[in-house]
Amino acid sequence: MMSKYIYYNDNKYWLITVTVLIGMGPSSAMTSSSQTLPPSSLPSPTSPPQPSQVQGVTVTRGVSDGSPSLTVSWTAESGSGITYTVRYSTSSGTETEPPSGASTTSGVTGTSTTLSGLTQGTMNYIWVAAVSSGGQGLYSTRMSETT
Repeated sequence: MMSKYIYYNDNKYWLITVTVLIGMGPSSAMTSSSQTLPPSSLPSPTSPPQPSQVQGVTVTRGVSDGSPSLTVSWTAESGSGITYTVRYSTSSGTETEPPSGASTTSGVTGTSTTLSGLTQGTMNYIWVAAVSSGGQGLYSTRMSETT
């Protein structure tokens, strides 16, 4: 009986082959061998999935350093290594896509951030997306608030 296993250790993939000969007497044997596999022979790794669309976004008006600000909060995505990108603009974009000229705050590691230096009395539109090693998820539904 021969079995082959792929094993990952020390940043290398190993092919382990185990052969078991079942019998009686001195000719009965068990052998094993291993070899480092070249990358071309490895199965294609499965990419991690993109995060889900961010939910539970809320926006609260405030003042930061004497100027109008907005604090944006959202529900955390499950998984490790998740960061968030917050886009905001005085142009409305679409319900789930910010306009190309929107300002960006990226690499947010918590579930809130404060947007400061905004103009008093202006409508601001906000979108939040989760980012992981699998890429960026869909933007949240657009939120809006006047400073």
